[in-house]
Amino acid sequence: MAAMTKRERVLAALRGEQTDRISFSPLADNYFASSLPAQGHPHDLIRALRYIGCDIIERHSPCCEVAYEGGVRVRTVSLPGGKTETHLITDLGEVSERFYFQNGAMYTEKHFIETAQDARVFAYIARNTRYIPRFELFEARKAEIGEDGIPTPTAPCSPIMDTLQVLCGLENTTYLLMDEEDIMQDLFSALHERNKAYYTMLRAIDSPVVFTYEDTSTTIMSRNWFREMAAPCLNEYADILHDAGKIYITHMCGKLSGFKEDIAAIRSDGIDSVCPPTTGDIECWDAKAGFGSKVIIGGIEPSSLVMKTEDEILSHVGEICAHMRGKPGFILSTGDAVPHGTSIELLKKINEFVLREG
Repeated sequence: MAAMTKRERVLAALRGEQTDRISFSPLADNYFASSLPAQGHPHDLIRALRYIGCDIIERHSPCCEVAYEGGVRVRTVSLPGGKTETHLITDLGEVSERFYFQNGAMYTEKHFIETAQDARVFAYIARNTRYIPRFELFEARKAEIGEDGIPTPTAPCSPIMDTLQVLCGLENTTYLLMDEEDIMQDLFSALHERNKAYYTMLRAIDSPVVFTYEDTSTTIMSRNWFREMAAPCLNEYADILHDAGKIYITHMCGKLSGFKEDIAAIRSDGIDSVCPPTTGDIECWDAKAGFGSKVIIGGIEPSSLVMKTEDEILSHVGEICAHMRGKPGFILSTGDAVPHGTSIELLKKINEFVLREG
């Protein structure tokens, strides 16, 4: 088979087609990039990925701005200790979130939604959220990456996952669903309509693929919740994108073995960040066999990059290559974000190993 450019290899794999060799594209973002200066490299993610030599898939590439209608106001407050509070103010009431960054990762101290009234207010905010395309930002990123890979826009996750991860937190979402189901279902409806507007906007972007960070895991969601509240939304989002000829990839970095049948049934085209133990619970070759025709991205336990020896890591990468070599629809990646402090030289050695063995 003729040699492919990095961009050609990534796109072929995402389409479920045969590639000239296994593509290696670690999920690297600011969590990793913020540790580069301590290793003698600039805080420049694309430059770092080029140094590693891997195929580039840049998540979270910019593509729009958020605007509010209906009298929604935004107030941001800087607090001691590098913390930030964001207040969303309406005539119905006010909700706020408090967070801080450490080593490139965001930590939430206070969620937007803590009470039923907060849920009512946020439903109003969701119904008055508008997205303004800024596709020129995406085009600039595409030009920067060139034939070394692709940028990808990131679209919203399902409303249930948004509340579990961001808006409410696990415990509060559970209590509110039990105690205030009607209010929470109205919130989910508002979030879903807002999300569909975002996906509809992305139909016009010049990108063949869209990612969403669904982060499904049996550690935070039952199969019933997934089937009843997540899957129907993901299927609608997939249909919106498929009607525009786009590939839809859902990031699911948790424990997935209990969702095999459900994941195989959803209409997304692939699963990103498939992860073995201990973060996840499934090897990429088992996911390839169990998730139907889905493209599989992942395979490497991210914490192993800072906790295991180089020989141990390369041994597992070799096992992955032995299982997945020659199989279409696979990209070797980390089963979530490359950790802060991961050696850039280690990632370079993994890429060189895959060049020989993949």
